[in-house]
Amino acid sequence: MKGIIKEYLESQARIDPCFKAKYNPEHLDHCIDYLFKNAEKLANKERCVAVKDETVFKWARDYFNDEINVKEEEERNKPVTPCKKAEDEPEESESELQARIEESRRKAEENRKKREEEERSKREHANGQMTIFDILGG
Repeated sequence: MKGIIKEYLESQARIDPCFKAKYNPEHLDHCIDYLFKNAEKLANKERCVAVKDETVFKWARDYFNDEINVKEEEERNKPVTPCKKAEDEPEESESELQARIEESRRKAEENRKKREEEERSKREHANGQMTIFDILGG
């Protein structure tokens, strides 16, 4: 993929002098990361997504045209300042933290069961008949 993107960007730099001024092949790895991030956003919570070639090529051009590469480089070079806790904010004990984690897990499990029940109910009411999966408990 990297080779294809590089070939495309270099061809664009040959035919477009404005793009050529902004294109920097040293930032190609960061550009590829940017493309993957955009694809992940499209995928949302799915495991995979298909993105058209022309969309990926547009993102790659935008990465250099919109100077996203410059902005990202500035962000990477910024000194990191550690976050300070508010002075009046009490420290959370280990047991309190574990209780919050357990509560979060319990709620997640409840939500999962609720979603499964809603999906099962939709399937049953879709045509008034149960499916083999409903009978088998799926």
